[in-house]
Amino acid sequence: MDETITFAEWLKNKMKDKCLTPARISKITGINDGNLSRHLSGDTTPTAKSLQRYAAALEISIDELYRIVGYYDREEGKPFNRRNELLKLYSRLSKDNKRKLVMIAKNMIDNQ
Repeated sequence: MDETITFAEWLKNKMKDKCLTPARISKITGINDGNLSRHLSGDTTPTAKSLQRYAAALEISIDELYRIVGYYDREEGKPFNRRNELLKLYSRLSKDNKRKLVMIAKNMIDNQ
């Protein structure tokens, strides 16, 4: 995949290639219309569970889909160690920014 293309663009292209409407992909994957709309607009990145559903519906391996959304290192072909990366970044924040980040994360979780 071209590294400049987003998941949303990739998904739209795949759906077009397979002649799938948003209503049809929603029905096949079980992903509700609201989440599908956010994935297609690029507002959110799908969860691992949603990615598995897209992979099955679009007949692509989950590993390839993980590479597309950036869960795998493109060069090494291995999953990013996101936890260590996040911990390293978190440790560099000020106490106030850590508190803000936790509040943002909680808000994001509450609004999923």
